[in-house]
Amino acid sequence: MNNQSNISAIAWDLDNTLFDRDAAFRRLLTAWLAGQTKLEAEGDAIRKMTAQLMLLDQSGYGDRMEVCREAAAMAGSLVPAGDLRAEIHQRLADFVSPDRRTTDLLRTLSRRFPMAVVTNGAVTLQRAKIARAGLSPFFPADAVIISAEVGFEKPDARIFKIAEERLGVPASEVLFIGDHVENDIAGAARAGPIPCASTVACGSTAIGARWPWTARSCP
Repeated sequence: MNNQSNISAIAWDLDNTLFDRDAAFRRLLTAWLAGQTKLEAEGDAIRKMTAQLMLLDQSGYGDRMEVCREAAAMAGSLVPAGDLRAEIHQRLADFVSPDRRTTDLLRTLSRRFPMAVVTNGAVTLQRAKIARAGLSPFFPADAVIISAEVGFEKPDARIFKIAEERLGVPASEVLFIGDHVENDIAGAARAGPIPCASTVACGSTAIGARWPWTARSCP
């Protein structure tokens, strides 16, 4: 088992690890449904519709077009699913909220460890999320490795290798923290970094309070 003394750098997943992506997506859906239906955003009807859509979304791993088609059907909207999908892409970052516990944790860790983000997604959207979550000061542009930019997606070992190279330390000394069992934990384990499972989002579960080595699957 690895221990704290082995760690020379930290790489992080983004969505539902460094910020609460599901909360942002829920807020976006709530606002869109309320706008389409003219129902109260805080009313039971909107809450129920949003809850059903969140189940379809599967924390971003569900079929996005299916989510959009179902949302339009629920709202009785004539907006094509493709248009709603484009709107989600354009507006999701606007619903991201920074969390002071996360930024405080990163500020502390950045004094000791070089850090990187390894994330699947579109370049513009992922960088906008980082900015909105208040994470930019902790991750220089070249320390943000985005699948659409480098041509590989987690759990492909090659995207972890890019992080290792940019951090400038051996894979065996990189702690990778993420929430997805296959993409983050299994992917990192196969690629070489030491995997650590967080429980969805620093902002909602205060991973900082459990740092450094008591979170599930941490060394």
